[in-house]
This record gives sequence, structure tokens and C-alpha cells, in this order.
Amino acid sequence: VPAVPLPGRVRVSSSSRDTDTDTDNIQRSGTESNSNLSSSALLSPTQEDDDKPTRVLHIVTALRDINNGSRGTEAGEDRLQQVFIPILKNSVESMISPPYNYEVDVYLVLGWKLLPERRKLIEDALPEGVGLQVWDDAIPLGYDMPSKDVSIKDVTRGLARQHRFVVKDKLNYYDIFTVFEDDMRVTGEHVHHYLEMSAELKRLREEAPDTVPMGEPKDDEKQRYYGPLTKQQLSSMIPGFIRVEVLVDEEKWPSQPEKALGSIPVDLEFPTKDGGMEKRTFDPASCCHVPENLGKMPHNPSFDQIMIWETGVKGTVVRQMPEGGTGLLDWVMLQPGPKNFGSKYWSGGYWSGRDGAYGDEKRPGAGDPKLIAQQGGWMLTRDQIIEMHLNHCNRDFFPPFESPENGGHFGQDGLTLNNVEFWSGGFSIFSGTRAGCNMQRVINVDPDHFSKHFLYHTANNKQKTLDRNRFLKANNFLGQINSVVKAATKAKLNEISQ
Repeated sequence: VPAVPLPGRVRVSSSSRDTDTDTDNIQRSGTESNSNLSSSALLSPTQEDDDKPTRVLHIVTALRDINNGSRGTEAGEDRLQQVFIPILKNSVESMISPPYNYEVDVYLVLGWKLLPERRKLIEDALPEGVGLQVWDDAIPLGYDMPSKDVSIKDVTRGLARQHRFVVKDKLNYYDIFTVFEDDMRVTGEHVHHYLEMSAELKRLREEAPDTVPMGEPKDDEKQRYYGPLTKQQLSSMIPGFIRVEVLVDEEKWPSQPEKALGSIPVDLEFPTKDGGMEKRTFDPASCCHVPENLGKMPHNPSFDQIMIWETGVKGTVVRQMPEGGTGLLDWVMLQPGPKNFGSKYWSGGYWSGRDGAYGDEKRPGAGDPKLIAQQGGWMLTRDQIIEMHLNHCNRDFFPPFESPENGGHFGQDGLTLNNVEFWSGGFSIFSGTRAGCNMQRVINVDPDHFSKHFLYHTANNKQKTLDRNRFLKANNFLGQINSVVKAATKAKLNEISQ
């Protein structure tokens, strides 16, 4: 059932929500369904008309409420009050406020027992009308190392799996699910941009052909990077995100030196609609401008203070989307992850090293951990979840994960080997692992939209613990991607003219 509103809060009661999809009977593509519901019925919207507010379930997973000093955190810090609550409050307030006016409930998955007085702090922080449910002490039990353990114990990494049970239980009641770690700032603007891009991808899919005559060559030098995409290819595309931090002390924790940028130039000159050129920079407002005194976060960082550490231009592949829809999408970046090369769902693109920028170096693998950009969470609409579960995932998206008819390849119902990055980082959604779904994340590289794909990792602790050569300023990344797009545009014109 949906979250129950807190006492005194005005919210639609759960009894008014009467959708009847049975997730236990959702069948994967290629299996025989025991349900009377067709896949088209499952993919129908949950809302009867467009004037109802979009319903968001914001799921937050947190391992501990007091920091233990690991990974650059401050030992003994009250994480609940200094990190968790401020970010939760700010994220939810931005979603329910104009111009978005989303109807939001919160579900917390916690690795500790939440005391009543601590729960009261959360309740008092949440805005009027927001529902709350809590699953505390949620770390699963299992054999942490099945080949060695002789008794069951807490499998801490399995806490990140638990949100899947929540999503399955709540699937009928919400239009979009935002599932993130406790230090990730997710705003109404992020949700709006995700929905806007998802709607555009759906329009392009509806207009797309079933097949294209030339197919999709797999060779890096021959991959198509413009022209039509099939319905199947577009069905696997979802908007993507990249985590960022704000550089808090560049003398102590600097970003990478200029020489680490490599051979792809930083080009911040972008074409205008009237045929001219103008300099643009990364917009830090979307991810990282926060109210004053919000935790320990800088209030108004500049574009030059935003840095990424989990991707770079060497992993960049760009593609020009087909004409159609509203024209929102032109050139996009295809993020690394999918490994279904040559399948009907896979899409090629123009790799940044295609013109020899890296000499004889080969294109990095789809799962390169320094380029894949795990997101600290994921965002999917109800329709996308069902589409993915039915047609794209190598194994079930929903639990139980040991069902014999689907191979039981997870191990211990998902506890064996699969880590935080797999579950809450989104690897299982966009990667091509044996249990992955091979969804292709897409980032709009238009400077008006690019910055909306970046999420603030508010702990700001990665910059204190990792190699500085990985710390790429988001503004430099924007400029390098622009260089790759210009190279692809030039190559396209040469091909067409021949």
C-alpha cells in the first residue's frame, strides 16, 4: 500500500488508489504468462487523466545514522541530522513546490533500529502532506562468504538490495520511483527533466521504424552515429545521471592537473539558433545551489567548483538522435554500461577516440569502473520498470531472485557478490552483467540541458580519498564532449558529401 500520511497531514488516502496490477504475475519476455493482463495493459498509465499530480515515491537507503570515520567521513558525526535529514527535506520540498507540485511519499530503508525520538526528527522535517514509511533494521541475514561461513550474519552490502521489495510492493501506486542513497540530492528539477526526456524518447519510439536496412555495425570505426533508430533500440534508452561533488578546498584537495585532460580539447563555444557561436559553461544551479546553512555544503558554488570522478571523455560516445518528437534531442551522449553488442536493442555511436585521439588505444570496456558513472541511485517511471522487467533484464528486476525458471543466477536471493553499486548504484539496470538489464543511459549534451543530468553527492568526501587525477571539472567535461560532437558532425558531413 502507499505510505500513510503522518497524523494531521492532508493526503489522499490509500483506499482511493485502486490500480490492480499484480506484480507476482508480471511475466518476462519469452515466458508463458499466467496473468490475464497483457504487457500493453501493464504499460498503461496509472493516472486516469492528465490534471492529477504526478505521484513520486522517494526511497532512501542509509546504512548508519552516526558516521564511523571511513571513506573520508568524520567519526562520531550525527549523520542523521547533519546529512540525511537536511538532504531529504531539501529534496522533497523541491519536488512538491511550484512549478512541479509533485505528490510525494517517502520510504526509508535503514540499517539500524530507528528510535522513536530519532524518527520524530524526520517527521518534523518533512513538509505537510508527505507520507512516510520506515523499514528499519533492514540489513538482511545470509552467508556473507558462502564458501567459508558456517553461520549466518548481517550481509551489509545486501541493504542496497532491499529497495527492490519496496518497489515491487508499491508499483501500483506511483508514477515514478526515485531510489537513492542518503547523501544524494535529487530535486524537482531532476524529476521534471527525467520525465521530459523520457516522454521525448517515447515519442521518438512511436515514430520509429521496426527495422533499419543498414543494421548496427559493432566495429568502433564503423558504428552508425546518426540516422534512424528502431523501436527496439529506443525502448532501451532512459535518461542518465552522473554524480558530482563541490570542491570545498582546492588547495588541500585539488582537481586533476590540466595535463590530465589528454588530447581532447576543452571547447566551450556552442552554436546558437541564429547561426552564431557563444561561450557557454556548466550550470551549477541545477545540481548544487542549495539554501544557506544546509548541512556543510557550500551555498552557491561556481561552475568551476563542480567535479566528477566516475567518468571522462575517454568513455564518451555521442550520437545524433533521429529527427522527430518535439526536437528536444539532437546530439546525445551514450553512457557506458550495456554489453548487448549486436542485439536488436543495442545502439552504436561516435567514440571520442574514433579519429585517433588516443593513438592505438582501444575503446574502454563497457564496464570500466572509472568511466561507467554509477549514479548513487536510479530513477524510473512505473512504465519503464515494467518494460525493463518484461523485455530487457537478463534476470528478474523484481524479487524473488532465485526463481528456478529464471536461472537463479543471483545467489542467496541476490546477496552473493552483488554489491552496493550493483543494486543502488544502478549497475543492474544499465550494465551488461549476467543479471543486468543493458539499459542505455542518454545524456542531452545541449548546454541548456546538460547540467540537469548531474546529481550532487553532498557528503563531498570522494575528493578527500581518491586519486586527484580522477577529479575532472564538469565544465571541462562539457567542453570536451562538445569537441567530440564537433568531430562527429564534421565526419558526418564528410560521409554525406561522398
